Amino acid sequence: MRGLPLLFVALLSTSVFSFDTTYAAYGALLRSHVCDGGVAYDALRKDPRILRQCDSLFSGMTESAYRQLADRQKIAFLVNLYNYVTIRVIVENLPLRTGIRDIRDVWKRPFVPLFGRTVSLDHVEHEMLRKQFAEPRIHFVLVCASKGCPVLPAAPLRGDSLDMQMDAAARAFLTDPGRNRVDGKGRVVLLGFRAQHQCAADVDAGQRFHHIGAAFGT
Repeated sequence: MRGLPLLFVALLSTSVFSFDTTYAAYGALLRSHVCDGGVAYDALRKDPRILRQCDSLFSGMTESAYRQLADRQKIAFLVNLYNYVTIRVIVENLPLRTGIRDIRDVWKRPFVPLFGRTVSLDHVEHEMLRKQFAEPRIHFVLVCASKGCPVLPAAPLRGDSLDMQMDAAARAFLTDPGRNRVDGKGRVVLLGFRAQHQCAADVDAGQRFHHIGAAFGT
């Protein structure tokens, strides 16, 4: 098992007075090092400049600025942060024998820089995204880099296009035969294990299935 590095130490002391809600630096990383949801980790490790730019981007969100965001913008920020840090920690721990699970306590250890402190990936997902927002489609854009997880979005999430992006991600995930199966005649979605786990974790079943149905136009 590999240990976590001391990630993003410099980020904690960075002071930024404005935040780029277009996520230009992160978008550049996705365009240059991600294809069909797969990340070119070895190539990304050789591109520290773009990693530094993304580090600087996400460190630029202060707690006071975050509180002023609309809920859609908060969701976009937290999901982008979660997905980027997941990529970053894998790059920092290369080579991995089997995948992200080789990294000890990767979802539980506090190494995600947020508002001048560090929290865990689980904290971002469970204590912030799930507890603070009644948005079940979050599960379709949050990527843990494990088999069965949704595909990494090809572009950063943005508050002004969040509904469209999450609907597209839900449709792609639920119709992916490698993860789930759809009985077209009976209009029944046969969920794989990961999707069942995500649904079980969501307490608002009515809203969840409303959005799932909407993704299929039902």
